[in-house]
Amino acid sequence: MSGDEVNNASVLDPIDGLHWEVGTEITEAPADKREHMATKIKDDYKHLFNTPVDAMFALLPYIFWELMCYEINQYAKQYMDAKK
Repeated sequence: MSGDEVNNASVLDPIDGLHWEVGTEITEAPADKREHMATKIKDDYKHLFNTPVDAMFALLPYIFWELMCYEINQYAKQYMDAKK
């Protein structure tokens, strides 16, 4: 399978229990969920972080996210190789 084919979602087998509908909009949050709030840095901490992502990486180091992406991609590769 070529890289272009992998990037084209139509060639991927659907995952059981996961259903995506393009163009669908959720108009109302579930009753047990808070309403969406914009991500922001509290005024008291703005001198420490430029963006909310900077604050997140202060808690969870960038190397952690690199490792997570690597492991997820390894799993996806194994899944795709098994489907060949």
